Amino acid sequence: MSTPLIWIGIPIAFGLLLLAIPKRRRISASVASLLSLLLAILAFIFPAEHVLILGDQRYEFATSLAWLGRSLTIAKANLTLVGLLFSLNFMWNAFSNRFKTSMYFNSLSLVITALWVAVMALDPFLYSAVLVQLIVMVSVPLLSPRGQAAGPGLLRYLVMQSLAVPFILLSGWMLSGIATAPSVNPLIIRAAMMIMVGFALWLAVFPLHTWVTMLGQESHPWVLSFLMTMRQTTVLVYLLGFFDRYAWLRTMPNIDTMLQILGVVLVALGGLLCAFQSDLRRVFAYIFVAETGYAILALGLRSQGALPFLAMSFVPRALFYWLWGYTLSVHRDQLNQASALFTDLQGFFRSQAPLSMAWVFTLLGVSGLPLMAYFPPKRSLWLLSGSLDLGLTLGLVIGVGGSLLFVMRLLRTLTKNSATEQTPLRVPVMVLVTLALAGLLALAIGFLPQVFLNPMQAILSPFTQLMGLP
Repeated sequence: MSTPLIWIGIPIAFGLLLLAIPKRRRISASVASLLSLLLAILAFIFPAEHVLILGDQRYEFATSLAWLGRSLTIAKANLTLVGLLFSLNFMWNAFSNRFKTSMYFNSLSLVITALWVAVMALDPFLYSAVLVQLIVMVSVPLLSPRGQAAGPGLLRYLVMQSLAVPFILLSGWMLSGIATAPSVNPLIIRAAMMIMVGFALWLAVFPLHTWVTMLGQESHPWVLSFLMTMRQTTVLVYLLGFFDRYAWLRTMPNIDTMLQILGVVLVALGGLLCAFQSDLRRVFAYIFVAETGYAILALGLRSQGALPFLAMSFVPRALFYWLWGYTLSVHRDQLNQASALFTDLQGFFRSQAPLSMAWVFTLLGVSGLPLMAYFPPKRSLWLLSGSLDLGLTLGLVIGVGGSLLFVMRLLRTLTKNSATEQTPLRVPVMVLVTLALAGLLALAIGFLPQVFLNPMQAILSPFTQLMGLP
């Protein structure tokens, strides 16, 4: 038995088996949720020596598995990220049966999660770009369920994600030239540009983000929030791998300054674009752009010790993405409200106060409101940026101000007197309980970051060069 077989082979096998019973959604959701929870718990408690002793039996696990001439390796240092990914899969599968998503969501979500684990485990790691493209293809049935025509957002998503792969693979081809002639600056610059363009396409960096806004209007919010949370989390860690493995990349002149500027620009643009939106379905795209900016900013501030704050941000970001997807899915499927435009939300607070409060709570939380889950890592990034350059602080203020302006516009719309009388909408008790528990969890994380967030710093353990570890 090997660790890649446990966290890659088993979930893929179960995912393929569940494809045979797509209409048994309750069974599929239960199996996917239980398996994800068990794999997440096992990843967090797995012993460092990869030996399990159960009674009189001793089980030793290999950390590598040969596959198609390549090697899949999952060591103890990788298991925190593995546990986080399967925890996220559990969070989305546990509630998926309540929404009108694709009948293949549970099965394909297991496959997609296992493939994201494989992306981080594959060696040589450059070939992981092919697995990312495979994930894109597997996600198509979720974004465009059976019987529905593919929209322009899905087509743009396929094009943008497919274009990223050759950039990453071509950079690998150029790396061989750099290895033999590290002083040839043109090769270094070209390879770095290839890598950055590839990751910009993967992470929907402005102005390559339009496919996210279009998918927000076309696809189910539960599916989109799941796919984008998994993508952003894993691709950012994959990007750290490039900086850890290639000294020429992390020591390029002015690379930190460029990353800092790019990160702040994305935060500012995400906030400004969000401020003038009038459709809740499109807002997720601009939140995604701003959050990518915070991650790039943390990478640019790595010499100031900002990488731990990047690792700490994964949990609160995923929580608020989940809450955003959940509230929009309840609005769409359980309350049968097709539109999320401001014109249709006037006075919505009078008919549906819990959901309205949840939207405001989520947006304030993802903006870094004090005492909430995202405040500790964002506050640290704000302080580090302010200590270096006033311009960085100004950009962050613009980004946060833009998101808060949108919150005020949304709150004004929700409480505004409507021209037509709003009929009170009955929300299921389980929805109210779920929203209350999610809100309490967000507050608990904010009050006890040392309990919930500090353990996530172990995600950085494999990056010994980047962190300056022995």
